[in-house]
Amino acid sequence: MPDESLPRDHLIARITQSPEYETLAAEAHARGLADVSLGNSPDRATVARLRSWAAETILPTDAFAQKSPYSEERTRASSVDVERARSLKAAGLRLLVRLHEGFPFVAEDGDEEEEALTITCLASFTDERDAWVTRGAYEDARVLLSQSIKNSSRLYQTLMTRILQHHVKPLFAKSKTPLLTAQGRKAINPLPVAFETIDVDAVNKPWKYRSSHIVTVFKWVLEQIDAPLVESNWPLIIPPILTLLDDASVECKIRGCESLLSLLKKTHSSLLERTGLGEVFRNALLPLLLYLPTLTPEEESLSLLEVVYTTLIELARARHPADGQRHLRLKTLDQVFRYGILQGYSHAGEHVKIAELLVQKTTSMVHEMGIHFVKHLTVDEEKGRSRELETVRQRIEETVSLLVAIAKKDASFGDEMQAMVDADPRLQRLLTRKESS
Repeated sequence: MPDESLPRDHLIARITQSPEYETLAAEAHARGLADVSLGNSPDRATVARLRSWAAETILPTDAFAQKSPYSEERTRASSVDVERARSLKAAGLRLLVRLHEGFPFVAEDGDEEEEALTITCLASFTDERDAWVTRGAYEDARVLLSQSIKNSSRLYQTLMTRILQHHVKPLFAKSKTPLLTAQGRKAINPLPVAFETIDVDAVNKPWKYRSSHIVTVFKWVLEQIDAPLVESNWPLIIPPILTLLDDASVECKIRGCESLLSLLKKTHSSLLERTGLGEVFRNALLPLLLYLPTLTPEEESLSLLEVVYTTLIELARARHPADGQRHLRLKTLDQVFRYGILQGYSHAGEHVKIAELLVQKTTSMVHEMGIHFVKHLTVDEEKGRSRELETVRQRIEETVSLLVAIAKKDASFGDEMQAMVDADPRLQRLLTRKESS
């Protein structure tokens, strides 16, 4: 909020004479960017220009850029350069905070493109995993973004579309997927695309190398927009998600899953059905369940599997939300369990953390499927004797015991469970063993 106790000229002086302003002015001069001054009596447009100038100055730069294996420039920035760049970003965020204290940020003060640039800059500091983000910069960016949403929620949605159109789309333009039409629908009989090494060059994948901050911005935008805006911007949203999921980097796949998860929470099942993308998403996600050690480093595998299972469960809900579609939802979850958890256990080997995660996901599947999960107790008796699968089997039998206890207290649940047991002799044998033990 503005400091009402200070005259306007004192507010201006406190901003333009601050060390943050001087630091950014020096950086702008070094990069050939025009300096911007508030003057003695700035109007809203002048303040907005200063804000966008600060944003442009502190956007993540080459110091944090990854180097493509096919790029002629293989040298990475030194640790001194990286630390200096991080300090510059923090100073820029502090300057934006000072501006907000004197002149509160409203997303209608200036030119739309200037405001979109400012929002893009702030959004690029919303993920603490990124190398350019410090804790202080993260907190400053979150505060400024929340205030800008609060001050102008209607125009904010318009700015989200502008960011997708003018900031996200150009950086993903050369990374095309044959699975999609231009309208963001499933392609019928897509033609195979020949692999070319140039496709992994920094020139063709700026979102991955020189401008990797845009992936964080894209994910943040998906967290902000509502369902109508998702549908109206569908062709701008789907290509980046599939591009991330299809990339060879595990980190990109994780970011793609996270973006898809945000999207699914705001997407109506009819839209997934009309575009045919429910199946496309499923086919893109299922192979990721087998990114296991030793081909995939254990820590990367753990991070990826955690988000993939969550996304697949959410996809099943989003595609088949109605009670009348429960059998379709269960069919998808059956596939996830058989293809992911059971096969994962058989390949986990000595990787205890992977086995532990799969047991946790087994519990999640039980909660999601309810009594219908007990049919997996009869999966392939010969494979079920292996030591790895025996752990899964024991956990499932413990869950069945819990379900039996619940059924005794909940009449409606008990009736449904009894109907399934009556229809399946294998379940009758299982429950007889549990009762006798």
